[in-house]
This record gives sequence, structure tokens and C-alpha cells, in this order.
Amino acid sequence: MAVLWEYMEKNGRMVDVYTDRDSMFMVAPRPGESEAERTAADRLTQIGRGLRELGIGWIAAYSPQAKGRIERSFLTAQDRLVKGLRLAQVSTLEAANTFLENEYWPEWNARFARPIADFPNQHRALTPALELAAILCHVEPRVIGNDYTFSFAGRRYQIARDHAQAGMRHQKLCVELRLNGELHARYQQRYLNIAECGARVSAPEPAVRKPVRKDHNAGGKSTWMQGFFDRPSPPLWKPSEAEMEALLCAGPAPSDPRVQWPKASAREFHQAQPGCLAQAATQGSQRRAARAPGCRVSLTVPRLRCGSRLAIPSKSIWKARVS
Repeated sequence: MAVLWEYMEKNGRMVDVYTDRDSMFMVAPRPGESEAERTAADRLTQIGRGLRELGIGWIAAYSPQAKGRIERSFLTAQDRLVKGLRLAQVSTLEAANTFLENEYWPEWNARFARPIADFPNQHRALTPALELAAILCHVEPRVIGNDYTFSFAGRRYQIARDHAQAGMRHQKLCVELRLNGELHARYQQRYLNIAECGARVSAPEPAVRKPVRKDHNAGGKSTWMQGFFDRPSPPLWKPSEAEMEALLCAGPAPSDPRVQWPKASAREFHQAQPGCLAQAATQGSQRRAARAPGCRVSLTVPRLRCGSRLAIPSKSIWKARVS
């Protein structure tokens, strides 16, 4: 852009520019996009936008002859210019530009340039309405936030209070990064006063808390069952033989709600050997014997746990559960 600016200040605006199809001049078509769709999308590079605002046409070099002519010109300049700089003992950028303008280009034009016959000069003069600093620069659109700020190049900028107006929020503005490094913001063809904001203070992140588990086992970390089966069992009441005979002969009726009638296996029932129930040896005989006259009592066999197995003592202890 600086080269184009310098050329127009010397010669004026040209009618068209004939260049190759480099990425600085044209946007590559997207996969599967037709020429009509690309034209309708109207995607431009920064130089393409500047040429349009200046009213200059652009012609792409699609022919191999034109591209070869440009490349040969580049090769000639790379060969001759490097040797000329070495012979002139140029070692700085400023000295190289001075050598290019005062020695190299005049000699080049004197030897190879040919005047154009019967063709008037088509360059147009620059008008005061064309502000080259605002046209030949890097322009990007931005959106104004709720706090009348916008971001550009990783920084935040605030619009001045006297330039803020109603309806600006969530609207687009153009940010211009000019060649001299200045930054300008244009909103509806009007430039705004802006200032860079300080570093945004980020709120401290809240402490991450683990969600409370609602399951009863707490993820397998509960310890209330540890040693549960190793605890000593409560003492059992052991009736005497006389009390057992009295209970067997004069027990409450089967319908008495104070008496519980548990089930007992045939083995447990047979090991007890009570007087009136000695002949019961099959499963469920306790219930049938208990319903017999004179044998109305609830007998239970305590079961002791050893580890995870159920153990029946060799001498079963019988207990009458009477409320």
C-alpha cells in the first residue's frame, strides 16, 4: 500500500491495475463455489478494497505469457539490483532506497523504456475527497458492546462519553490501522474519540466443590458395617428343665397375640426332644404339634453366626417368647 500511495502522489490515479493473482490481490475461491457465487459474495482483500474506494480497476493476469513476463522482470531485478548494491557498497535500507531512485531506475528506463505513441495519459488527479491515509490502510469491522467498547488486536478500546450516542450498542464500526501506526474508529462516516482500556480485572474463579453424594454407601467409603459380625451377641436366657416342662404343659393358646410362632426345621425341632413333641421329625411338624391340645408354646432355636455362615449349636437352647 505504501508503494501504491507513493506512485499516486507522483502520477495520479491510474485507470486499471494489471497484476498477478497473488493472495494480496484476490481471495481464493472456496471449494465447490461457482464464479457467480464468488462474485455475489464480493469478498475483497485490503488492497482490493482500497482500489475500489479509489475508483481503480483490477485486471488479473490469467494468461501464462503475462505471468512469465512479470517473473522475468523479477529475475532481472534480483540479478542486476543485487550486483549494483554490492558495487555501490550499500549496507543500509535508507541507502538502498536512495540508490534505487537516483541510480538504478533512471538507468533502467533510459536503456529499456519505450515511449507510447498516440496514447494520451490516462492518469487522474487526486481530489481532496480522497483521503489516502484512510483508504490505504488496514480496515476491519467491529461490533460495539453494551459498555460502548470494542476489541481490536487483543486490546479493548472505550468510546469517549461525548461521542457515545443512543443506538450505538450492537452496531458495527470500522477500525482503521493506518500506515503510521495510528488507530482510528469510524462510525457512520464519523470518526470517534477512543482510548485504550486498562487490563480487564477478571473475577476470581469460585472454588470447585464436589457434589454431595446422596447414595447411602457414599461411594463405598462407609465403615458402619466393619466388625458388625464380630461383635459379641447379647446373653440368651436359658430356661431350666422344670420351667420348660411347665411351659410345654401349660402354655398359652395359639391365638394368643403375645406368643410368636416361628418356623423351625425338622433337624432343629428333633434335636430339642421336648416331652410332648418328641415324635415330630419332619419339616413343619412343630406347627402341627403346637396345635395339639396341651402343647401350646412358642419355641425358638437361636442361631449363631460364625463369619458368614449360619451355625446351629450342638445343644439347642429353647426360649419361649411371651410378651
